[in-house]
Amino acid sequence: MTNTLVNASADLAGVRLPRAPKWTLTGGFTIKKELSSDWQFQLSANARYTTNYDFYPAALGPLQFARQKAYALVNMSADIRKNLGNGDRAFSIGVYANNVTDTRYFYQKNTQATFGLSDIVAEPIGYGVRTSITF
Repeated sequence: MTNTLVNASADLAGVRLPRAPKWTLTGGFTIKKELSSDWQFQLSANARYTTNYDFYPAALGPLQFARQKAYALVNMSADIRKNLGNGDRAFSIGVYANNVTDTRYFYQKNTQATFGLSDIVAEPIGYGVRTSITF
């Protein structure tokens, strides 16, 4: 190798690609219930499970700091919708919760010579209210 900042080599034979878990499973459901001719209730949930994966090849070395452990996420929502007349005109209000089990997982894990270990933690449980109007 010439004209490079660092000369390094590593045997990565058999190493999975970064951010490539061996398994990812997803599933979900939506239940809709007509309350009357104008009102509809909807309950939804989805889940995602992923096995462990490395953020960088070989998790940045023997300590494997840059490895994400297996985790599962669950998101849920409930909405009520009022039909406002002809066509698709409607008003809805609902609640949602993301990461309802408050799973701790990471967007990024890294090691740096000058700053040591660096994590970017993903969002914890989040919830709120949402409204929409369609006309």
